[in-house]
Amino acid sequence: MKNSKKLQRLCLPALAGALLAIAAPATVQAAAFPEHAIKLVVPWSPGGATDVLGRILAKG
Repeated sequence: MKNSKKLQRLCLPALAGALLAIAAPATVQAAAFPEHAIKLVVPWSPGGATDVLGRILAKG
């Protein structure tokens, strides 16, 4: 009998948390991404490896 009550005390909050975790994303709706153009700033000099990588990423 003691083990049953202890198990019930542990399972009930876990079950409630699981249900909340499942239901929470359904209530949240994100805006369409992206709604406008994104400006990518590479704070290093042009012609370097970071600039080339930034230009490749900006195309996508």
